[in-house]
Amino acid sequence: MILFRLKNASNTKLLIAKKGLTLRAVSQKIGVSHSYLSQVINEKKYPSATIARKLSDGLSTGIEDIFLIKVVDEHTRKEKEGNDSSTRIGKYR
Repeated sequence: MILFRLKNASNTKLLIAKKGLTLRAVSQKIGVSHSYLSQVINEKKYPSATIARKLSDGLSTGIEDIFLIKVVDEHTRKEKEGNDSSTRIGKYR
């Protein structure tokens, strides 16, 4: 299982503002509800790979620029940081 966590919520909010967007505008642009995106940005929920990719594309940035990508062993629930995230997320593009 792959887990996507924001690297820094404040920096992501700042990036949205620098692009002259609101959270509502970004949510409409990427096709997710405002409330769900708010929960992701405020670190209450972790997005799927698809939503993480949509958000990074919507902000014209790399997915690795705004998300920490971790591989979670589903049997032990232990998190392992990925060394080459582009390989792991390639199938989600």
